[in-house]
Amino acid sequence: MKRKALAQIPLILGLFVMAVAIPVATKLVQQNQDTRNKAASVTCGSSGTISQCGSKGGCATGYRCLPNGCSYDPACGGFVPTNTPKPPTATPTVNPPRTCIPDGGCRTVGGLPCCNYENPDDTSCGTGIKCVHSKPIPPTSRPTSTPTPTPTCIQDGNCLLSGRNCCSGNMKSDPLGCTTGTRCGGYSCQTDAGSGVCRSTGCLNTETDKGQSNCASGRCCIPKPTATPTVKPSCSNNGVTCSINSQCCSNHCVTGICVANCSANGTTCTIDMQCCSSHCVAGKCSATAASPTPTKKPSPTSVPCATTGQSCTTRQCCTTADVCTDEGLSYPRCVPRNQIPTYIPVPTISCAKSGQACSTKPCCEPYLDVCTDEGLSYPRCVPRSQIPTYIPVPTQMPCAVTGGSCSSSLGCCAMSDKCTSGKCIAPTPTLPSGGCSGSKPADKCTDPKTLYINAQCVNNQWDWNEQLCNSAGRKESCGGKEYCCPSAGGAWTTDMAKC
Repeated sequence: MKRKALAQIPLILGLFVMAVAIPVATKLVQQNQDTRNKAASVTCGSSGTISQCGSKGGCATGYRCLPNGCSYDPACGGFVPTNTPKPPTATPTVNPPRTCIPDGGCRTVGGLPCCNYENPDDTSCGTGIKCVHSKPIPPTSRPTSTPTPTPTCIQDGNCLLSGRNCCSGNMKSDPLGCTTGTRCGGYSCQTDAGSGVCRSTGCLNTETDKGQSNCASGRCCIPKPTATPTVKPSCSNNGVTCSINSQCCSNHCVTGICVANCSANGTTCTIDMQCCSSHCVAGKCSATAASPTPTKKPSPTSVPCATTGQSCTTRQCCTTADVCTDEGLSYPRCVPRNQIPTYIPVPTISCAKSGQACSTKPCCEPYLDVCTDEGLSYPRCVPRSQIPTYIPVPTQMPCAVTGGSCSSSLGCCAMSDKCTSGKCIAPTPTLPSGGCSGSKPADKCTDPKTLYINAQCVNNQWDWNEQLCNSAGRKESCGGKEYCCPSAGGAWTTDMAKC
């Protein structure tokens, strides 16, 4: 038992040593780590490191922190390098390349800019500029007292001093009141050209120097005579543009220009400017301008006539053997004279619309309508689809057309056709009475609004070409006389001066 106890003594001593050594070692390691962390947190260029040596500036021993990095400085102590030392290269992961100088650093000319603001009033950086976090407030400007400059000239009322001039340039003799015998101020002088003022500094640009005259000193200056303003004439000279005679001094405004003289109406001339009326017509001065040359209207024979079957709406004639007519046609056409009774086609049938009376019309226009009078006061066109509820049964059938049979169930003929021998025959047109026998009638020129000229035989009747006064300046020949239209809607006149 005793031996077993002795064997445990070394174990107990070992445990005691470990219990004491472990806390001590832990404390030392912690202090060392704190020292390293503190050293690692200081970087050259950060706040308060510029111009610091060693670890205080974030540099190695013997180096000083400068704006452009750590640099060896014997004043910082430490070893003496055998060759040119190089500043320690910062680890990229710890100190990335700087793009600006942090707050508290100094910015050199041509170096990196400050990260925030510059304080040029801080002289701690020497020739550099202090970088700060906030924008510096400029010092309150103190008003500086501006010394009152000594006047270079003497004001009026004061005595003129030696070597000085009067501010107004005027001076007068005062031997009793001033030691120099001259006082600044207005003083008149007299010359043969009039009165003036005495000036010690010379005459003004608007004055004439008349010598010393009766001035105590200086020169006698009188005002220069003012130029008499040029009076603008109330009328324009010859050659100036004008609109009325009163604007010209010659009282002659011709063709918009002032001229010396002009010729009265009836005087021989060659150009409009020679005439007071501005109108030289046929070599004579005239009150009115020359009438425009009338446009000769082409004769009817020069206008191409429509041929057989062509429209004669816009043409004034048909070929010799044709007649322009619209009887039985949808528009006027040229028809041979000898075919008029048989040429006219079947007239166009006009049908009644829905709801309209169909007693005088042979058919209803809509295809599905029926003409009936059952249940109505008079025959009307009714939609076929409404027969069961509207009317019982249609009672009227359509009539036969021209040339159709009228003896079957269609017991009537359309329009004015007559049922002859079982067929619908169109009636023979009756030519108008009178005819176109005899010579061609004369033009009718008595209507002031319309001229009836160039009569033509149409449908066995004389038809005149109507000419309306619907355009100002239009000219027409009627009955051997020339007529003109003075205005649209006016009356034809033979007085060409009105046009």
